[in-house]
Amino acid sequence: MPNPRWPTTTAEFVPFSAGRIYLEAGQYAPAQALISQLSAQLDPDSQAYGKVLEGEMYVKRGDAKRAIALLVEAQKIADTWIGRLDLGRAYLEAGAYTEADSELERCLKRRGEASAILLDDVPTFRAFPPVYYYLARAQEGLKSPAAADSYKTLLSMKKKVTNWV
Repeated sequence: MPNPRWPTTTAEFVPFSAGRIYLEAGQYAPAQALISQLSAQLDPDSQAYGKVLEGEMYVKRGDAKRAIALLVEAQKIADTWIGRLDLGRAYLEAGAYTEADSELERCLKRRGEASAILLDDVPTFRAFPPVYYYLARAQEGLKSPAAADSYKTLLSMKKKVTNWV
């Protein structure tokens, strides 16, 4: 049974993954083409991934408010783990630490989705440890002493997981 929380078909996975790579490289034009490709699909999952990518693009461009709106919209279409992570990051960039903390806590509760994102034989738990980094940053913004524990957890995981996304 396909997991609706991460692209599982080539039609979704390839453009989504390529779009993330383009965004990391600051290549917005090719990323926008892939966002348009995903958003034009009829199925809700592809549309949601298009919105997630678009939200990531606005975070990279420094427009956290627009990113938040897009990521909230994406979650209404399909509640995805990666969408929650990106929404937490967008809230963090906007200085909305309470909201960031809430979204990142949801990622922690749904950690199982990070262990087999692609539903194949290759474990993908490497996508999970950054949640603790962003959570610690949100907790710092809230002046919470829990930030130290989140950073410690992150560092202990880093010793075990060497290939993070």
